[in-house]
Amino acid sequence: MKHFCKTLCLTSLVLLYCATMAQAQRSYRKMICRGNTDGFRIDDLNKKGDKIDLGVNFSPSANAPGGDVWKIDAGTCTWTDRLVAESEPQQIQLTVTSEVAQRIRERLNTPDSFWQFFVRDSKRGYYETRDHQQLIVQPKAQGLKKTSLPDLTVAGSQVEDTDKTKLRVSIKNQGDAAASASFIVVELYKAGSSATNRKNQDGSGLV
Repeated sequence: MKHFCKTLCLTSLVLLYCATMAQAQRSYRKMICRGNTDGFRIDDLNKKGDKIDLGVNFSPSANAPGGDVWKIDAGTCTWTDRLVAESEPQQIQLTVTSEVAQRIRERLNTPDSFWQFFVRDSKRGYYETRDHQQLIVQPKAQGLKKTSLPDLTVAGSQVEDTDKTKLRVSIKNQGDAAASASFIVVELYKAGSSATNRKNQDGSGLV
């Protein structure tokens, strides 16, 4: 009986430990920050050997990303599924090497770069970090570039063959005077004419 009670106690402690660890893991949440020129103040809080305690101070985004991180305002951070509440901290603390600290500074102060942190509220005015990494995303989709059509000048003249009219079409690009010399010659035939081919300037046939 005594052995059974001892085993039961040990089992209970193991289960309690596992439940506590699982809860601790669940309490960490993903926060994404979008870089911008001078968008973040990053402080060196403490240096211990080759490690630095960083304090990443941020402004909350007015938009939660959902499935699109480009919705995050530049130079801000946010949770993936909701906005950062006013009562929540606005500083992320983490311990990194000098090399990683420099990398984070560069990325967060570069427009359209992203860094993600897995953090939880320390209840001491900042988030403590379990893990972090640069977030690589697809470039933002760009709209189609509007282009101007070239200017066309059409001049017609009757030729000896009364069945056809020859057209000179000059093509001039916007702002390119040299291109105005480019042209093609098209021969148009009257309805019912037996001729059906068109010729360009050098006489080669076009079908």
